[in-house]
Amino acid sequence: MVELNPKRVERLRKALALGMGLTPGVEPLMGATGFRVRRMSRFVQALPMASAGANSHEKPHAFVAMPFAPELEDTYHYGILNPVKAAGLLCERVDQAVFDGPIIQRIRDRIDTAKVVIADLSLANPNVYLEVGYAWGRGKPTLMLVRDVKELRFDVSSYRCLVYKNIRHLEELLTQELKRIG
Repeated sequence: MVELNPKRVERLRKALALGMGLTPGVEPLMGATGFRVRRMSRFVQALPMASAGANSHEKPHAFVAMPFAPELEDTYHYGILNPVKAAGLLCERVDQAVFDGPIIQRIRDRIDTAKVVIADLSLANPNVYLEVGYAWGRGKPTLMLVRDVKELRFDVSSYRCLVYKNIRHLEELLTQELKRIG
């Protein structure tokens, strides 16, 4: 589960803490996975739940490196996200994650633990090339995508790159590649 709204995150943490029996006033529902909160005469502060979302770091995921440009938003949401989910992987793009610490450390950590790195080299963004280089250095399977081969820089032009004509074509290509690498 991923939530970007900080207020919702806090409400969710409190509800989960209550459901896990970390605070008095909770009655588990018999035969169900939910919980019921009893009304109390005084306010009880929920304990912080530092582990919320922690187990998502243990799940197999694909790290997506791409420019954060408005013209590529649909490419991510409709061409990349669906095939990654269909392959049974979490799909992570660093600008859509909530985390503490330096962004470069987050990028390294998530590439290090990724099952596959997917990089859209369209728009020739230097940060994306840096992330590809890091993934190669770590020996991670890397799928490179581009809308037009003319956008490729010389240092990757000799490597296999999936050239897509439109978002639907990208979805088909990526689905096949993710099946191939298993």
